[in-house]
Amino acid sequence: MRANVEIIRDPDGQYWGMGRKRLFEALTVPARGNSPPQTFTRIKPYEEALEIPFDSGGVLYTDAKYNRIFLESQLYNVAFERLLAESRVRVFLGYEIDLTRFRSYAGQKVRVKSPEGQVVEAIHRSTQLEKDRQAGIWDALHVTGYEESRRWWISSIWAWVVMYDTRDLEPDPTRGVFLEYSHELQAPWLGADFRMNKIRVQSVGFYTPVRWGRWGRLTLAGLAAFGYIWGKRINWIELYDLSSQAEAGGILVLGGARSVRGFRESRFVALATAQINAELRSPL
Repeated sequence: MRANVEIIRDPDGQYWGMGRKRLFEALTVPARGNSPPQTFTRIKPYEEALEIPFDSGGVLYTDAKYNRIFLESQLYNVAFERLLAESRVRVFLGYEIDLTRFRSYAGQKVRVKSPEGQVVEAIHRSTQLEKDRQAGIWDALHVTGYEESRRWWISSIWAWVVMYDTRDLEPDPTRGVFLEYSHELQAPWLGADFRMNKIRVQSVGFYTPVRWGRWGRLTLAGLAAFGYIWGKRINWIELYDLSSQAEAGGILVLGGARSVRGFRESRFVALATAQINAELRSPL
């Protein structure tokens, strides 16, 4: 048996939009006055351009937090785990309550640097969040979980998982496989504000063909994973976590150090996500 409590207040939560079309969209700074939209291929100059304040009718505006949200979460869970087949099979059953709320920076005063290097206050314009909701993207995906009242949204979740594990050392394996099927259910009869299911199937393998000295080795690691969410009322925050009960936890999809390196964390988000990864590892 294990239990966990996690309190989060993140003023810099990522929101880059939802759906497959985000794979093909350029990074675009919205039009400003008579200036047309600007497109970028790299993240740093894009975010620098977003932050630059501009004057409109004697008022300073900015888009500095265009891809940001202020997220608050209170998570409480308890889980029971049983080992079978000489500890190779793990059966997991858990229950979780997650209270979430968040707000956009639209209409808020934020502090940014002017082109001259001075720190000034500017009013934030609409963000990616408002534009997606106004465009009907959330409704099309049956996604909810946001209100201007900032009330707490309740996720009440039953989770069951089956894992098969032959790795020689969980933190740093050199051989073996890890297979997992994870299923999460939310429904009003559980006390949730949502009605949805989330599954994840993953396969991870490790093989070390070369060793030298006492610690030297070259290990081939491969991962294939698929996640899918469906339901009539889907909590938007669930799209950001490829659920897993492995020791490393779930993966924030897709982008960042644990999934698609070279892109920002949670850069690509959708109801269905797939990931294939292969790497060579060697201890330093």
